[in-house]
Amino acid sequence: VLFLIYVVPVVLIILFSFTDSATIASRKLDFSKFTLKNYVSVFTNESAYRPFLVSILYSALASLAVAVIVILACRIIQKKSRFSVPLEYCLLIPWLLPPTLIAMGLITTYNVPSPLMCGIVLTGTAFIMFLGYLIIKIPFTLRMTKAAFFALDDSLEDAARNLGAKPVYTFFRVLLPVIMPTILAIFALNFNSLLGDYDLSVFLYHPLNQPLGVYIKSLTDSQTNADNTALTFVYAVLMMIISGIVLYLVYGRGNYDKTEKSSHSLTGFIHKK
Repeated sequence: VLFLIYVVPVVLIILFSFTDSATIASRKLDFSKFTLKNYVSVFTNESAYRPFLVSILYSALASLAVAVIVILACRIIQKKSRFSVPLEYCLLIPWLLPPTLIAMGLITTYNVPSPLMCGIVLTGTAFIMFLGYLIIKIPFTLRMTKAAFFALDDSLEDAARNLGAKPVYTFFRVLLPVIMPTILAIFALNFNSLLGDYDLSVFLYHPLNQPLGVYIKSLTDSQTNADNTALTFVYAVLMMIISGIVLYLVYGRGNYDKTEKSSHSLTGFIHKK
């Protein structure tokens, strides 16, 4: 029963994406109305596919940047220095604030030259939305990555140190490959959640780089063309496809085998040394 509850809406969205707005409004599936016109319109019209490219680029860059920042932060936290606790609490602050408040804070803070940004005004630029994406994903990424770091076996680092490996070499060749599956999984979750973001994007996006969430919302306004209703279904299907591809690349068997081979080769290297 739960399977049907989850799957039926998805199947109906896919089917209705091949029909026109009149069929969608009537809520009666008519196979004689099936057409590829909606998909052709999305893939051939620059104004239609550009939001997809913008959202994919922003989501990928922000997910990658937050992964790198949090990995470095978790390494400091793992070492339990005097900066560990303040650093962790500072990185968790965005969890206490709604995305709209973070967006308004960025707008009001960086609408004048700031020393933190080398005197550059960020409000109205293409960078400020990237910064917003980065901030809202830090807490979740930190909690998940920290758990992966503290699940590492200390004997791995001790063995590498005893074999004469430098700390940087140990981190990149011994520790990072072990937690890489977790990092990739977090990257996929962050990417998929940012792909259709609206709450933060509507405040920070550049007029020339409209993201997907804002564009889909504009299609649902009563002042727009009625045919745009069908396009929202097309975008929903394409988002599901992209999210599925990202999850497959992370959780797919090929990536798992690669990680396993990397782990075995590292183990052999340590034994050999």
